[in-house]
Amino acid sequence: MIIFIVGNSRSGTTLMAEILNKHPLIYSFNELHFFEMLYDPNDNSINDKKILNMLTKLYWSHKGSDWVKCNIDDCYNDALLLYNKLCFENKIEHPIEIYKNFLYIETQKMGKLFPCEQTPRNLFYLKEILQYFSDSKIIYMIRDPRAVLASQKNKWKMKFLGHSNMPLREAIRSWINYHPYTISKLWNSASKAIKPFLSHPNVLVVKFEELVNDPYRTIKKTCDFLEVEFYNEMLDVQLAGSSVYKKGKKGFRKEVISAWKNKGLNKTEIYICQEVNKKEMEFWGYDFEKVSPNYLFFVYYLITFPIKTSMALIFNLRRSKNIFNAMKRRLVSLEN
Repeated sequence: MIIFIVGNSRSGTTLMAEILNKHPLIYSFNELHFFEMLYDPNDNSINDKKILNMLTKLYWSHKGSDWVKCNIDDCYNDALLLYNKLCFENKIEHPIEIYKNFLYIETQKMGKLFPCEQTPRNLFYLKEILQYFSDSKIIYMIRDPRAVLASQKNKWKMKFLGHSNMPLREAIRSWINYHPYTISKLWNSASKAIKPFLSHPNVLVVKFEELVNDPYRTIKKTCDFLEVEFYNEMLDVQLAGSSVYKKGKKGFRKEVISAWKNKGLNKTEIYICQEVNKKEMEFWGYDFEKVSPNYLFFVYYLITFPIKTSMALIFNLRRSKNIFNAMKRRLVSLEN
């Protein structure tokens, strides 16, 4: 079994991965971005160079992040060792086999049994995931879109609020990525993308608000879904972020659920978010705030939308193997 945690960004995917990583049988990876950055569904050819390249980039993603870059030589050496092992024990015939072997072998190195992959954007590749990993378990994290909006809006400030290790480029990219209409449409796309899979027995929906309000019951339900035993240690999370106390402290904060109401979002942003996501918010049971937009702000957001969208496209080109195919998958979700 491979566990995939998916959902819109800033919806608690990292928190859930941290929780599951506390389980003695589950090992959580960093975001690997295999399907958007390494896999091409139109090219299933395989050769030695391709295997080594994929393994190197998988190690690069797992050992590093947007904030911390690992040594590429170390990643290549790790890839070479795994490549020799794979070629000695098996014949690799498909790119998916590289990914699958990487997940299981690295999990076994940690003395655990089940890999957990937490790339949120895997949401748009569930058809392929369920096809190639029939025993996989999908956990879809969903959070109030206004809370997501506030989290995305304030993400770039983290560099100046105690996270000095955040690269300046990442802070700039986070600021450029934010626009109330864009972030709202992305949430809308994610909400629609999961709907065809809601009745699938291998899919579980977890609301961020339920996780924070009642972590014991929510994590117990998640363990039952995964068919693994619940451990109290799974509640003992420590993560610097919006869902738990700051680094060095532990526990869940219920106040983060409604923090968007008085921290960061203006009435126009709330209005835009609710207008874009009206039907989806009703579907998931999120209540509406009665707000009227400031029309000067509304015009400002209208004018800056094409500018910020173009800048975001440039800054995110390297984050997808084919950014136009990635965008197409999101647009297809919006049309459904």
